[in-house]
Amino acid sequence: MQAFINTFDVEDDEDDLTDPAALTAWLRDRNLLDGTAQADGADLDRARALREALRDLVAVHNRLPANVDAATDEVNRATARARLAPRIDAAGSSQLVPQTHGVDAALGKIIAAVHRAINDGTWVRLKACERGHCRWTFYDASRNRSGRWCSMAVCGSREKSQRAYRRGRIPGR
Repeated sequence: MQAFINTFDVEDDEDDLTDPAALTAWLRDRNLLDGTAQADGADLDRARALREALRDLVAVHNRLPANVDAATDEVNRATARARLAPRIDAAGSSQLVPQTHGVDAALGKIIAAVHRAINDGTWVRLKACERGHCRWTFYDASRNRSGRWCSMAVCGSREKSQRAYRRGRIPGR
């Protein structure tokens, strides 16, 4: 799901999902799309909408502004299209499995990963970078879950420098 959200680079305005063929290739490369299914324009629109809804939902983990109601509605619509259903295996574990095919099933597998992350507690560690021009999704591996930037060396450093400048102080001078 992190890689899916990061198919759009907010800062550079670059989208890996440029057209239906690119979406098809991206899903196939990750073994999410089965058979000979091909994405079309409507699938691309739905995939992009789901991606941005997930970006909004992880932004909340860093207390960033987001339209949570709209994002939740979008994820729930994609869940319904995928017709996710719980399945229990012989080992006693459970997973959500799409009961449809094609791109909707592939997107359903991403949503199933969100459900797994919510259940295992790792969902809250997935965050959007606090730097407004970035919004890259990252996994906060910090012990106290205090990560704010995708990279301390890049976004963290830039944010700290800008904040110091706005306060009228430049570190090191």
